[in-house]
Parts: sequence; structure tokens; C-alpha cells
Amino acid sequence: MPKLAKSEFIGNGPVQYRLQGPMEAPTRIEVRVDYTNAQTPHDYYVADYFYVENLDPTVLFVFGKLNGGARKLRTRLEIFFPAMFFVNQLMASIKQFHTILRQYAEKFGYDAAKPGQKELEADKTQTLQSNNVLMVLSGGDSLMDFYYLSPREMYYKPRSKREVELEPLARVIIDPPMLLGFLDECTRISGPLIEKFQEAEYEHSVESN
Repeated sequence: MPKLAKSEFIGNGPVQYRLQGPMEAPTRIEVRVDYTNAQTPHDYYVADYFYVENLDPTVLFVFGKLNGGARKLRTRLEIFFPAMFFVNQLMASIKQFHTILRQYAEKFGYDAAKPGQKELEADKTQTLQSNNVLMVLSGGDSLMDFYYLSPREMYYKPRSKREVELEPLARVIIDPPMLLGFLDECTRISGPLIEKFQEAEYEHSVESN
């Protein structure tokens, strides 16, 4: 008879997980992330431009640095975020934060920033893949720390009760009105994705030659 996984969470690092089903072939993996134990991203990007687009099955976040009055960006950071994680990680975790951020803007008389024009190009573009993000508002400062939880990590390591790593990618620093506008855009495009992916279970499979 296969050994059934225990119900407690496993892991002492930022990622803890709980298995359902046989240990060697779990049917479901429940994951929680403690960002207080996560590494801080070493790469920083300060943005004064953003754009959000639903590219189901992924969501595209674009951040940029405007080049004065020109219709061009000095630099551009593209972050692709899987739609399932967009719904079950980002959107599921921002409800209270979104309200606090809006109250902050109203208190100090700020309007939410509007997304920039999609067609703006840049001489230099960097592209990342992320599936976890932490957002912070502190005083007049706000930021987003982007991370990546590897499917390979989630397939192999829980089967031997090993620690699952959370890879730090980049810190995006934007002012509170711009972060509020970013969350407004995420909310605006989220409806169809929530209907499709809310509380969807993660499937894990692997093919080796």
C-alpha cells in the first residue's frame, strides 16, 4: 500500500507545502509563501511607466523609464506572469492592500496613474518570467518584489520532503499613485481569468528521455 502524505506543512524556508495523496505521487500540492524569509531581489528597477495586458494563458506586466517628452522609453522591463498564478496568487492577495493603497491616495490627494501607451518602444528591454509577487507600501514609498517558483522544484523536491527554493528576480520601485493604477488595471482585466482559473489545482507532470 502506498504511503500517504501527512497533512502538516513541510519546509522551513520561505516556501512551505502540504501534500495530498501518496508521497511518491501526490494528487495535489498546497503551497504557502512566507516572504519574511525570502531573499531580497538584488536587481532594482525604478519605473515611471506601466502597462498590463491579458495574454491568456499569461499576463504581461510592462514597466518602463520614460525618455522625457519623446514617444519612447529609455528602458523597458517585461514580466510574464502565468494567468493561474495571477488569479490565485496576485489577485487573491491584494484585496486589502488595494483598499489601503486607495485610502492612502485619497488622503494625500493623489489620483491613480493611468497605464501608458502600449506601442512605446525602448532601446533596451529585459524580459522575466515570474509567478509570485510581494507588494509593500511604507510611508511615501512603494515597491513590488518579483519571484519565481520553479515547476521543476515543485515536481521533484516534495517527493523527498526537501526544501523548495523561491528564486528572487527583481524589485520594481514605483510611487504609490502608479502602484494604485497598476492594481486598478490588474483588477480591470481579471474578470475572465478569475472565472477560468480561480482555485484551479496545479497539475505536475514530467517527461524524461
